[in-house]
Amino acid sequence: MSLDLSRVNLSALVQQELFNAFDSLTAQSVTVDPRIQAGVEITTDQTMMSRVIQNLIGNWLKYAEESAWVDLHQGEDGRVHLDFGNKTKDVAVDVDRLMERFQTEDQSRTKIRSTGLGLSIVDSLVDSLGGSMRLESANGIFSIHLLLSDALQSNEL
Repeated sequence: MSLDLSRVNLSALVQQELFNAFDSLTAQSVTVDPRIQAGVEITTDQTMMSRVIQNLIGNWLKYAEESAWVDLHQGEDGRVHLDFGNKTKDVAVDVDRLMERFQTEDQSRTKIRSTGLGLSIVDSLVDSLGGSMRLESANGIFSIHLLLSDALQSNEL
């Protein structure tokens, strides 16, 4: 996969994608609490990063109950933390099963309402960009934690 690397203001990109989804989120009665550090920049593929953010917002549109949040900040080590979270109806979700690309007919009858394809795509894109993804689910809270490195400093690219 060929990357089109450029310097991207990730703070502005996340804000723009939230703005683009505002009407849809409002229609679903999801209130978003953005915690976005200003001026977070990273060398990355902007199109791929936009797809990551769009897929994670799409996840909110399908599964969030009442509230969601996004937290973007740059750590002291220079790595970027981008976390998406939301309240959910289910107390806990089996996060390992969420990463299965497709479910069988029997699996579709369970409480998990996802094929996992969206999160698999996010994981693949983030991996291609030299980052990592971790999922958590507990006490009615589902969260996705992305750890991103500057592509020019990443040893994996």
